Amino acid sequence: LPLADEVAQRDVVPLLARSADLARADELLLEELSESEVPDPTDVVVLRSVPRPLAARAIRRWLKRERGGHQPTAAEVERVFEVVALASRSTELAGGGRVLRTAGRLRYQQL
Repeated sequence: LPLADEVAQRDVVPLLARSADLARADELLLEELSESEVPDPTDVVVLRSVPRPLAARAIRRWLKRERGGHQPTAAEVERVFEVVALASRSTELAGGGRVLRTAGRLRYQQL
């Protein structure tokens, strides 16, 4: 922080705090939008129809719930998007799980 203060020629702590407050507000709004636009994050048609950031949030929320609170990695979410996009039928996840697509729905399976 002292170097950042020196470069900016001012105290950057208030700037960082304001940025954090704005990011927190954006996070809450995006999470609310994701929940309202994607009420069922296993519905492949809906996931393909909404903006990708909202779909990604829905997928992360769903996987976290299915895996008992374990947050998925960005790479895992990308692999689930391949299943959503019909590029693959299933994908393996860390911790011995798999996401499958059957009848237009995603399904989590613990291996």
